[in-house]
Amino acid sequence: MMNKLIFLPVLLSFGVAAQATDLPKPVFDSEAEPLNLVEPMDYVQVCDAYGEGYFYIPGTQTCLRLSGRVRTEAQYRRFPDKPTMWGGVPNTEASGRDLNSMRFRARSYIRMDARSETEFGFVRAFSELRATVDSDSERYGDSPVMDLDKAYIQFGGFTVGRTGSLFDFFTGATFGSVHRDWSDANSWTAAYTEVFDDGLSVTVSLEDPVYRAHGVFTEVGGENGQAGNKIPDVVAAFRLDGEWGSAKVAGAVTNIRPEAAYASGEVGWALGAGAIIYLPQMGSQDAMALQFQYGNGAVSYAGIDDDEVFDAYYINGDTRKTNALSFSGGLTHYVTPEVRTDFDASYAVVDTPTGAALPDFDRLALDWDLVWSPVSGMEMGVDLGYARTSPEGVKDFDEASALFRVQKTF
Repeated sequence: MMNKLIFLPVLLSFGVAAQATDLPKPVFDSEAEPLNLVEPMDYVQVCDAYGEGYFYIPGTQTCLRLSGRVRTEAQYRRFPDKPTMWGGVPNTEASGRDLNSMRFRARSYIRMDARSETEFGFVRAFSELRATVDSDSERYGDSPVMDLDKAYIQFGGFTVGRTGSLFDFFTGATFGSVHRDWSDANSWTAAYTEVFDDGLSVTVSLEDPVYRAHGVFTEVGGENGQAGNKIPDVVAAFRLDGEWGSAKVAGAVTNIRPEAAYASGEVGWALGAGAIIYLPQMGSQDAMALQFQYGNGAVSYAGIDDDEVFDAYYINGDTRKTNALSFSGGLTHYVTPEVRTDFDASYAVVDTPTGAALPDFDRLALDWDLVWSPVSGMEMGVDLGYARTSPEGVKDFDEASALFRVQKTF
């Protein structure tokens, strides 16, 4: 009897072992997985109605495209040596040994583009988040710099949200190691666009002036600049697109509202015109751009972004406007399908009122790059930039910069 009792567990152990040999052997030991109560999604349906990269959000008829970019660069900068109290405003920028002549930067973009056709027509929601870490922000405790670069909704011809100003046209082909003088500003916008036959479109837009206004200079500390806005800028644009390229004419009106209550306000305005022309005789992707922009009491619309240049000056009890104009353009040429070169140039003239703290000046900016794309979506290249500012009655000062960049768009 005792032998049978001993033999029984042995038989049972062989039976269990035999069953175990029928099961798949784990690659490594692990804990048991918890019960999954959610049915796994084993595929994503492609949406090809709006181009490559879109897929249907499960359970909806909305097509979504997730994309982005990673950019890294190293830049050597020779800073401009502005005259003391340039424009009557103390220079608060880093100088001397506080300057980062060598700047390193890493930047990340995340873009979400959702599109759908509804019973009321086409609807689009777009957003772009941007995060930047560089030597300047690290040194002064502002790192990382996070911002919502764009976020807007399009519906039935309307565009509402943060996007590029509808006044802007050509905003550069190069990497941009120095500032070129043309209108290039993001703004809160409420716009309506009507598209006609033959590529013609007309846009009317209301835009937040806080991103553009340079205000009024009074020479009294704490009273220089723009007061809080009361009405938006009004922009109107006519655009023509065709197989040959694009052309645009735009105008804007803005309210100049001084920070100082005793200074009278003014109405500023701007005009711009330009064309982008394809050059198939040079290469299938080659193109050139030319444009002209003018601002009367609206210097930002001519690309003047210097905080020491004001839209108007309060002189002898009168508010007098600043005039600014710029001529600019660019050229892109593909040496091979993988190698291209870009060139940007601008020339700006600023005419301040007689008696203003800032003298009249002109500024020439040149920028050139050479870019190699070894694989789709990836770019690496060098960029060289130079600019010279020539004030009336004051010694010229210049800027120079060299930049190396690697970026991958996905």
